[in-house]
Amino acid sequence: MPRWARLVGRSEPEPVAIPPARLAQALAVLRRRVTDAVEDAFGRACLVNDLATARDLVIVLERMAQRGAHLQGGERRRISGQVDRLHHELARCATLRLEEGEVLSDHAPRAG
Repeated sequence: MPRWARLVGRSEPEPVAIPPARLAQALAVLRRRVTDAVEDAFGRACLVNDLATARDLVIVLERMAQRGAHLQGGERRRISGQVDRLHHELARCATLRLEEGEVLSDHAPRAG
């Protein structure tokens, strides 16, 4: 039996009911962290000129935004803004790579 249980005379803590609004808020924070991790991986892929992986990560973020259509408007705007920004960054990385004289076969950025 835990020490606190002897103090209050119980062996198990009572479950705490989390209000649905608070639970949704907590889940939104976790979701933002996942999108941030995808964005960080995208940045690393661009740094090492792995444009195929970077393009795939943009697609992952797009799909996350599509699945998250039930979220509040502010979160949707944030993810769609990230997707647009990453598309521009991918195009910029591809342009830099072309200017350096590298040939891009299937690593061309997706039009969007």
